[in-house]
Amino acid sequence: MKNKWKASGAMIAFACLSLLLLPFATEQIEALPYEEHQIAALKKFLGYLYMFCFFVVVAYWVKLNNKDKS
Repeated sequence: MKNKWKASGAMIAFACLSLLLLPFATEQIEALPYEEHQIAALKKFLGYLYMFCFFVVVAYWVKLNNKDKS
């Protein structure tokens, strides 16, 4: 049960931190001396990386929840 709360806390902390840092990261990417299509690709990569990390955290949380049922 203790691990489930740790995973829930990690998921909430990840969501809050990433939502707070995402505008800052986007602003820093736009300030880079690259062409517009390269900046768009970096933003797209950042979005995919965010989604991947979110799904890893959610999968871990689901795994912990399923462990309690069996």
